[in-house]
Amino acid sequence: MAGWLTGSAAQAAWRRDLAAGVYGINWWRTAAVDSVAIAEKYSDMAVGITDASLVMLADRLGTDEIATLDQRHFRVMTQVSGAPFRLLPSDA
Repeated sequence: MAGWLTGSAAQAAWRRDLAAGVYGINWWRTAAVDSVAIAEKYSDMAVGITDASLVMLADRLGTDEIATLDQRHFRVMTQVSGAPFRLLPSDA
């Protein structure tokens, strides 16, 4: 949503700042860089850091399930392994 409100240039700048450590977020050591990489991979779909961080968190937790109503993004995005996600509640 932030990209829709601020535009792609502002979203790209925020991603660069996040990856550079400008913001203090208590994640695992490489979480910001990992999430930015996923967001960049799907930048043509305007995937934001929030969705990208869910992909990385699912990988870290070893799950293929994501609770979301965002079918548009998560039906296209894949796990780090390349496998599709099981989306809840729709795939339950």
